[in-house]
Amino acid sequence: MEKKDFEKIIAQVKKHNKYSENMDTVEECDKYEQWTPIDLICREYLNNGGGSARGFLGITPKKCEDAYHYIVDHNKEIYDQGLLSQDGYNNSGFPLWKGGVLK
Repeated sequence: MEKKDFEKIIAQVKKHNKYSENMDTVEECDKYEQWTPIDLICREYLNNGGGSARGFLGITPKKCEDAYHYIVDHNKEIYDQGLLSQDGYNNSGFPLWKGGVLK
């Protein structure tokens, strides 16, 4: 996946979830007690294999999977930019990732 394709997916997720333009970073999303768009993709993929992405994120399961693999491939860069939360959990509190590291 190329960066421009990834950015289109992020834009779709933001639009579907009614995020404002500047709601990309952990710092900004924390003000509203929201996950970042990248967190949402990771949570969906790790918790559901991307299967319910269309309903919750507004993207296909395949786009969710592709985006997740892009995030994993660029994990450090994305985390260092403040676009991925340090720790991610599902709605039941089960840890999905720790320390900003995805596998």
